[in-house]
Amino acid sequence: MTATHSHDVITSGGVHMTRALHGRDPIASAQAYNALGWPVMIGHRWRRGPGCTCGQGPACPTPGAHPIAQPSVPLTADQIPAALEAAPGAALITSCTAFDAVVMPRALGMALMVLLDHYHVPAPCLTVDHTTATVLVAPQTAYGLCGGPCTVRRGGADWIALPPSYGIRWDTPPTCDVLPTGERVRPHLAQVLKLAGSGEAGR
Repeated sequence: MTATHSHDVITSGGVHMTRALHGRDPIASAQAYNALGWPVMIGHRWRRGPGCTCGQGPACPTPGAHPIAQPSVPLTADQIPAALEAAPGAALITSCTAFDAVVMPRALGMALMVLLDHYHVPAPCLTVDHTTATVLVAPQTAYGLCGGPCTVRRGGADWIALPPSYGIRWDTPPTCDVLPTGERVRPHLAQVLKLAGSGEAGR
């Protein structure tokens, strides 16, 4: 990979991908997601004072981090720079077609990530403020991971906001375009749920 500028096209793998996903440049991040095969769409913006551009004010549940309209049309790699320059601060939205997104309380997600890291299960994880964690697994494999405090988003009708959208951060960014299956994650999630029930998770 030879990208040398944050607005150059970025392909998956390598140092530029890692730098883009750890950075706060939305154009570089969007190009990295596009290179991973994740559809990228522009969402609402958060503004100091008025809040989210959706107009709901304090009632907006995900300010500056949700779609403008559904269905949204994904941006092509060529469209990304101009689209984001025309909408500074806009959220980056992706539909859940390239992965299943398992959403859970943040403390539970952090405990799960400790186990996944220990057992070398390379699952990306992002956090929303200090409230939730979202673990990504291979598409159509998370059927056994919903229930209790966990919900699953999958398919074109579901979406998540991606960093650097307002309030969204990577705990563990994707390092390649191959995600673990839900089957690999399931026993570790079961263990942290059991610990959470006994009051030991997150200690």
